Amino acid sequence: RKNAEFLLKSMYQDGRLLRSWRAGVARHNAYLEDYAGMILGLLALYQSDPDPKWYKWAIKLAEEMVSHFRDPAGGFFDTRDDHEQLVVRPKDTQDNATPSGNALAANALLQLAAFGDHPEWRTIAEEMLAQIKTNALQYPTAFGKWLQAIDFAIGSVREIAIIGDLDDQATQAMVAVTWKLYDPYRVVAISNYPPNPESPMLVKERKLIDEDPTAYICQNFVCKTPINNLQAYEKQLTRKE
Repeated sequence: RKNAEFLLKSMYQDGRLLRSWRAGVARHNAYLEDYAGMILGLLALYQSDPDPKWYKWAIKLAEEMVSHFRDPAGGFFDTRDDHEQLVVRPKDTQDNATPSGNALAANALLQLAAFGDHPEWRTIAEEMLAQIKTNALQYPTAFGKWLQAIDFAIGSVREIAIIGDLDDQATQAMVAVTWKLYDPYRVVAISNYPPNPESPMLVKERKLIDEDPTAYICQNFVCKTPINNLQAYEKQLTRKE
């Protein structure tokens, strides 16, 4: 939380993300990898600390990324459209010691789309995956983060919504069960009831069952019967579809 607060307060200035910080001064325009990596970090933080401001910031940065970095021919350039003038506007797609900005962007857009507010971002990501698939098949070790995005895109991703009083032990028990097992094929939105207007679409218009904390397990936004029993919820979570 402290790190995110610092980045959003000190490294975002005049409507843009900056790249470096030294001696109390932020400078240099952020690159695609900075935007996409920040989005992924904020989504991870939101899912573990369900303050809707983290999700709101992830959406804001993604909107800027799509608006200022996108290549009409597909994918994203490494620099913003208002970056300082370069001889050639770079566009790196190969993963090296760190993932490429484009691979990070594809992962970020796929995850964001799964929260329900921008389904069109999945289309952008799928177009990127289609363009990279030949190279990824031929040189998989150079496209590791891309392969992660492909795996998420074709996997049976579940969208999970939990609503209830976040200070209630029953709600916290449901959250704890959610993270008990590792599952790379899911996104999780957690909210007080009623949900904050800035919360993801995934938790909006959800109802409590018998005024108890309630979980919704969905796939492609088609949800199973909502659950307010902890044991039944854990059983449904661990079931292989």
